[in-house]
Formats: sequence, C-alpha cells, structure tokens
Amino acid sequence: AFLLTPIRDGLNLIPYEFLICAKPGKGRLILSEFTGCWKALFSAVRVNPWNLEEIMYTIDITLNEDEAQAIEEHRADIRHIQKHTISRWAMSFVSDLEVIEESSHRHHLNLGLGVNPGLIELEDLQFIDPSILTSRFLSAEKRFIFIEYDGALVHSSTKPSAKALNALNVLSEVPGCFLYVSSSQRREALQEIFANTPGIGLVAESGFYVRFPLSNEWKTVLSHRTDLSWIDAAREIVEGYCERTDGSYLEENHGGLVWHYANVDATFGSWQARELNDHLHAVLGAFDFELVHGDGWLQIRTKELARLTLEAVWNHMNQDTSAVTDGIHSLMSAEGSNSLGAPNNSSPIHSVSGSGLHIIKENEHDNDDDHGVAMHSKSPQFVFAVGGSRADDSIMACLNAKIKKSHVVSAFTCTVNGRPATQFYMHNSHELTDVLAFLSQACYNRSLSTHKISQV
Repeated sequence: AFLLTPIRDGLNLIPYEFLICAKPGKGRLILSEFTGCWKALFSAVRVNPWNLEEIMYTIDITLNEDEAQAIEEHRADIRHIQKHTISRWAMSFVSDLEVIEESSHRHHLNLGLGVNPGLIELEDLQFIDPSILTSRFLSAEKRFIFIEYDGALVHSSTKPSAKALNALNVLSEVPGCFLYVSSSQRREALQEIFANTPGIGLVAESGFYVRFPLSNEWKTVLSHRTDLSWIDAAREIVEGYCERTDGSYLEENHGGLVWHYANVDATFGSWQARELNDHLHAVLGAFDFELVHGDGWLQIRTKELARLTLEAVWNHMNQDTSAVTDGIHSLMSAEGSNSLGAPNNSSPIHSVSGSGLHIIKENEHDNDDDHGVAMHSKSPQFVFAVGGSRADDSIMACLNAKIKKSHVVSAFTCTVNGRPATQFYMHNSHELTDVLAFLSQACYNRSLSTHKISQV
C-alpha cells in the first residue's frame, strides 16, 4: 500500500504514478484528506493526518482487504488515468473558460438576503442598442427620459462624470424632450450636482420632492392629508438596530427612512436586516408603507410614492409641452448661435441658463398660446427609463403600466443590473454614460446640420 499524509497539498501526481507502476491488486492507496487528488481516485482511502489512531486502523483494514476487490478497484483507477490524460485536462480547462465567458454575457438576479442568496438567470433581457435607441429618439416629436441617479447614473457615492453631465445637458435642450433624474438623496445635494443644467427635472428623496424642468421650485407629490405618523415609530425601531449593529447607520428623509448596513459583517448584517424587516411589518402593519431591500440597505417609505411621482412628472409633461418647447426654441433661434453644446468629454459643461429660457411657473400652461398645440395633449412617442436598484422596481412597474396605457410607440426600459421589471440591461454606469453620449452627439449633429441649412 501507498501511504501519503500531507497537511497541505495541491495537484499531487505521485499517487497516479504509483498506480501505473503497481501490479494488479497491489495498488492500494491511503491518502490524506488534504491531498488534492483523493476524490478523483476510486481506490483511495481518506484519512485525517492528525489522527494517528485513524491512520493505524486504516492501514490495517487496507492491508487485509479482499484481493479480488483490490484488483477491481485498481483497474478502475487505471482506466480513469488512461482516459483523463493531460491533453483532456487542458481541453476541459479551456472549455470551462468558454462557459464562463458565455455566462458573463447573460444576466443574473440575486434573490433574498444573506451571504449566499438565490440566483436566477434572466434570459429575455437584451443589451440595449444605442443605434436603435438614437433612431427612435430622433424620429419622435415628444420624448420622455427618466434616469435613476443611484446605481444607474453613478456607482456607489461617486458623482457623475463631466461626460455624463454634458450629455444630459445636451439632451435636456432638445425640443420636445423631457428629462428627469431621480435619486434618494436630499434635494439640496441634487440641486448642487445639477446646478448648471436647469433643463433637467429632478426627483429627490425617492420621489417626495420634484423639481420640474426649467423651474427653481421644489414641490411635494404628497398631499397634506398623507399619514406619515408611522415614521416616528419606524425611526425608534431602526435606531435600536443601529445601536446593536456596529457599523450601521440611519439616513432620514421626508418620505421615509433608510437603514444602511453595508459596513457590517455580511452574515450578521443580513440577519439583522431580515429581523428588522419582520419587526417593522409586525409593528407597523396597519400603516401604508413599503420596505425595499438593496445591497447593504433597507428602505422604509410611503407606499404610493412611486406612483404619485410618476403621475406628477407625466402630467406635467403633457400640460407644459408648448412652454418648454418655446423656451428651448428661443435658445436655438438666437442669432449666430447654436444652443446645443457639443458633447466634448474634455470641455466644460455648457450652461443653458440665460435670457432665452422660459421658466415654467405653476398654472402657467393655462395661458399658453397655440404654438405646439399638436403636441400639447399627446403622450410621448419615445420613452427611455433606466433604473439601478430594487428601489426603482416600483416606479418601473408604474412606468410600464403608463407606457401600455398611453400606447407609446418606442419604449426602452433598462437597468444596469438586470431586473425583471425592464426589457434591456447595461453592465454598469459607464455603459449608460456612453449611451447618453452617443445619443447627445447624434442630437448635436442634427441640430448643427439644421442650423447650416437654415443659414443657406
């Protein structure tokens, strides 16, 4: 018999060489459980190298093994060695790499909480094609773009690149285009980030506050009758979990709370999140709220917030189409100028603030003139919505229902991490930035050619 008892081992070929050289029935193996090859060899007997009594017992049993059985096991190992040659091992390795490469182009979704959540593959999602997106965008009269800031436009706590901001700025100046950026951040933070892009509508604190394009006024989508009394009780519960979960913290906004536990041990953090989820449902079950789980965070918010936010921006778009279009047309018609700044990654971001802008005020659409009446009551022909986390699922579901009800011709619902509520996906925020830059460049090229033709 051959006894091999390493404490640490990798790919050890000595047992294979012994089997090839041994006579039939004489190739008995006793291998340490730390040996890399013991699982592949049929006749190998596993032992714990630290347990001397087990080793002695195993040696005795192996040496007294039935010879006919030993011969059969030895032949099985020889067949395995002859079949699994070094060339076959190399081909298997290359084949595994090809499978990994193929699976990287598919999209998967984690389900549940914990260190090892469930995993499902989303086969129907497609990577968005910028050329098709641009073609549909340019052929539409009225366009609606809704982009989630957290997880889609930016990753983690970073800020948008100059390339992304410049592309958004150009798109917000396109006639008939309504562009919104939504975030869970406070309105002051969003206002600072998008200070030079007044044509972009902003949605802050997960929809509690909305600032329409070309407006300086923040409005809330909730009425004064909305019951938010549950927030005080929820805050008290979450603060208790913060005290006994080292590394976690509470973020509070007007529409709800967010418990962050990304800096906590993964296993303990997921346990605490699950327990907090059950605790909140047990105590606040009678109130109208919802819980949204994300990667290292748990959000408690008003249940109807997503629907009300979408209704607000959608209705405002249908009401104030002519006002926004007039304002942007006044910029484009300025003598010897072109308002759509070229999307140059290295150039500073072009500000659209100035005398040409028509700032929309509440109820101003009641006094609109007849310009753009053809577009005034029409739903958009083009919708491009991008989400980045589970927090966006509610608004994406509402948007899908709105798209279906309004018979939108070209709708592209997309996410940067593949969620069932969308049609298309992107791998990360950099790809979204590239798509927006591609789209803004096409808009700039069209406006430039139109300007040249008008001069002729």
